[in-house]
Amino acid sequence: MTYAYLRVSTDKQDGQNQRLGVDEFAKNKGLVIDEYIDDEGKSGTLEPEKRELGNLLKKLKKGDVVIAGEISRLGRSLFMVMRILEYCMRNEVKVYTVKDGYELGNNITSKVLAFAFGLSAEIERDMISRRVKEALEKRRQDGMVMGRPNGTMWGGYKLKGKEKEIKEMIESKMSFRQIAKELNITRDTVSKWAREHGYKSLVAHGGGMHTKLLLADKHDEIKQLLEGGFTTKEIQHKLNLKYPTVLTDYMLRYPELIQLYQDVQAPIRIKANKEYIRNKKSDNYGRWNYD
Repeated sequence: MTYAYLRVSTDKQDGQNQRLGVDEFAKNKGLVIDEYIDDEGKSGTLEPEKRELGNLLKKLKKGDVVIAGEISRLGRSLFMVMRILEYCMRNEVKVYTVKDGYELGNNITSKVLAFAFGLSAEIERDMISRRVKEALEKRRQDGMVMGRPNGTMWGGYKLKGKEKEIKEMIESKMSFRQIAKELNITRDTVSKWAREHGYKSLVAHGGGMHTKLLLADKHDEIKQLLEGGFTTKEIQHKLNLKYPTVLTDYMLRYPELIQLYQDVQAPIRIKANKEYIRNKKSDNYGRWNYD
């Protein structure tokens, strides 16, 4: 039987050209192809057992013929090619290659040619790999940044050009979930973008709003309340904040508010402690007298 072995990349045109070449070669040799073995999209570095080539080798018999576009279609490794050809020669199977024009049979000339061609194919592959590495190294030395652009790992590139739109949505008190739905992206992408652009005090409570934006228009009011001696708990109730961490997170952003809180609250707390101690002593004194 005569088999045509085709191994092509994902390029369909390459596959068609290879098949036409094999058909023309068989016609000129007076051979009729009985079966086509196609390893489309399979790498030549894979062992034959992981390709259709492995099944072909198992059913080859004495006197069969295998036609390939070129010897490198059988494999990309010198030793792999040699093992395949040795198997064919041992089983008295002829191997023809179209582009190379070689007839590989059970003779010393065929063995030498197969060895030489396989060796040159491997050397060429190594040289291509080396040229690619050298080109990349030269680009690095020239200052070119290699690898993924910033933001592509977590999807930040999807938001390029939408910075103004996102900022407006955040300032309009939209939640990250709403923004993600509006832009057709994930909530995590919005959250990471926000952190990279300075919106770090995210609170999951209150609809996912930023404390920086949530209390920005109440900064002066908070300052006045602090000056008036109100505690953070009292300010929280006055501003109708559901969670106390919203206020404390906002104050931590502004050292002057923390300092004001300490300056005002410290004397109040000292005075309150003194009164507490005085009242405690009075209570004890009264109780002792009562006893």
